[in-house]
Amino acid sequence: MQRKKVIAALAIVLVYVFAIGTVTAFSPQPGSADDPLVTKSYVDLVLGPLQDRVNQLEQDLVGRTAELAALKVELEKSQQAVKILEDKIAVLQNQPPVAPADPVPPATPVVPPPAPTVYGYINGSWVNIRSGPGTNFSVVVVLANNTRVEVLERGKDWHKIKHNDRIAYVYAPLLRIP
Repeated sequence: MQRKKVIAALAIVLVYVFAIGTVTAFSPQPGSADDPLVTKSYVDLVLGPLQDRVNQLEQDLVGRTAELAALKVELEKSQQAVKILEDKIAVLQNQPPVAPADPVPPATPVVPPPAPTVYGYINGSWVNIRSGPGTNFSVVVVLANNTRVEVLERGKDWHKIKHNDRIAYVYAPLLRIP
């Protein structure tokens, strides 16, 4: 039994050593021509496009430098033109002002005409008129059918009205506005 265990252990060690030797034999050795991390072709492969991009950027820089020089010349011309205009303005400011030929009268403010008064009529037997736009507000007065009220604001659900100098609200379907 002991002997079988030793033989099995030796077999495992031999397989392991053989496996390591095989992997080492087929993998590129550091520093060899097969190692892509060290070869010149690999460096050229990586650095080649980068060098091309650097060359392109240098050419762009030369072109931009020429554009910058042209812009500096234009800026100097513009500064000279501004100086000439400033001198002309200074001369004109020292002259007495010229009075306008026809003074323009001030515009009269336009006051819009008052909005026409709109009246509506209660459309129900006895309708509660409330202090606010909703049934949770208190009833101010109860009005009979066809009672005329002044409409102050129209709303989707509630209209703001005036009746006997009191401002209140009526439910929209219960007010007929011609």
